[in-house]
Amino acid sequence: MVKDISAIVVAVIVGLLISVTGMMIYNSLYPYPMDLNVRDAHSMSDFLHDLPNKAYAIKIFVNILSAFCAALLSSIISKSKKRFGIIGLILFMGIILYRDSKYDYPTLYFIVGMALTLLSGLAGLFVGTRRL
Repeated sequence: MVKDISAIVVAVIVGLLISVTGMMIYNSLYPYPMDLNVRDAHSMSDFLHDLPNKAYAIKIFVNILSAFCAALLSSIISKSKKRFGIIGLILFMGIILYRDSKYDYPTLYFIVGMALTLLSGLAGLFVGTRRL
């Protein structure tokens, strides 16, 4: 049981580390304007709608990579691979969903990004449950 819980904790932490690292790269390529108030949802939404498609592609790629690694690690480390792999994926997807639903992203980015992130997490789960 300890191994299963630690698998979920490790998977979520590694997924968050990958996500934070990717977002640091993303923010260095597309920095916030000096006059932007990040606590104001309206000004943040205006900034997000003005971003080019490459910025959204980078953000989707970071989410895909982090969900894949989180599901992969949780399914490799735990004893009951499928069950705790799915739990780790659901927890990580919840974190991503919470983060992305705070602001008004374009609808297409949100739907496509979440679908691709879920598919990559399922692929990580599938790879992690295979016996080598």
